Amino acid sequence: LHKEYRRQRQMCIRDSPNGGAVAAFGTNGIVGNISVTDTAVTYNTTSDQTLKNDQGLASKSEATEIVNQIDIHNFNWKVNDQHDIGAFAQELYQVYPSAVTKGGWLLEDGSMSDTEVEGSYYQAWSVDYSKLIPLLILSIQNLSN
Repeated sequence: LHKEYRRQRQMCIRDSPNGGAVAAFGTNGIVGNISVTDTAVTYNTTSDQTLKNDQGLASKSEATEIVNQIDIHNFNWKVNDQHDIGAFAQELYQVYPSAVTKGGWLLEDGSMSDTEVEGSYYQAWSVDYSKLIPLLILSIQNLSN
């Protein structure tokens, strides 16, 4: 990829105090990591209260409305015909864009295009299901009241 694009991203791999390894990621400081030990792999996103400006409690009823709009599909992967269940990123983007990384054609300079350009490669749309967990917790709380 283009040098300017690569310079904006940071990744560090180091030994962790508990005998495993940690891969840390960020742009302006560490914002997440993957930790590996002899018995587990953990995927962590920064959620430190000191880095946030609280805007009050989220609405349980609004979360439930969003969850009710998410379509979950049975599907088979084209590459190997393996059955799976989940959301389609393009559909989820219309309902809850925070959980989706848009795909498209990745150009040499790191920018994206909706159409194929010589020298580009296709980057699939993806879903970060962890972004849906707060909505699911709020929806469950709403249903238990």
